[in-house]
Amino acid sequence: MADYTNASQQRVLTILASLTGHELDGLTITQIALMTESSAVQVTRDLYNLELQGFVEREGDRWRHGKAVLDMFRAYSASLKMSIEKTLAESLRVIKSS
Repeated sequence: MADYTNASQQRVLTILASLTGHELDGLTITQIALMTESSAVQVTRDLYNLELQGFVEREGDRWRHGKAVLDMFRAYSASLKMSIEKTLAESLRVIKSS
C-alpha cells in the first residue's frame, strides 16, 4: 500500500490538536513547538498559514483555535443532533406501531 503521509501536513494537524484545551488562554509558539517536537520556525510558518485560513487566531503572542475550527464543530454538532433526532423519531414510530 502506498504511503500518502506528508511530514509537514502531519505537523500542521498536530499543531491544531495541541491547541485543544487551550481555547481561552492559547499557547505561545515556544509551547507549541515543545508540545509538537517541532522547531519554532516551522511552527511559526504553519501558524501563519493556518491563520490565513481562519483555523487559528492570535492574541498578542498566544495562539488558539480560530473561527474555522469553531464553525466545523458547530456544523458537526448540528448534524449529530439531527441524526439523533431522526433515530429517536424512528424508534418512537416502531414502538407506537408495536
